[in-house]
Amino acid sequence: MNAGRHRELTEVGHERIHQNAAFLMERRAPVQFRMPLVPGLNDDAEHLAQVARFVRGLGATELRLLPYHRLYLEKYTALGLEAPLRGTEPPSAERVRWAAAQLGRHDLTVVVEG
Repeated sequence: MNAGRHRELTEVGHERIHQNAAFLMERRAPVQFRMPLVPGLNDDAEHLAQVARFVRGLGATELRLLPYHRLYLEKYTALGLEAPLRGTEPPSAERVRWAAAQLGRHDLTVVVEG
């Protein structure tokens, strides 16, 4: 949700993502909002509240939460690439429940995937 932080992590801004989400919701397209939950990057209370306010502000009532996992590491290694989140551990089940509860405080139905 933080434009500067998004640019740091992805090398692009998030404006187009926000515009496209609004465009699709305005046209009543079947949009499914999904958010990876990455410890230390986007799992703090303020960020979760910002995400929930953004999604609710567009009129959505559900958000799918995807806890970070390390399954991609093998692929990166096989390709000889440096995995960007190599040292990051998946969130605990307790942390995932906490994050889902934080998002749910904003009248969102939260579905935890994986």
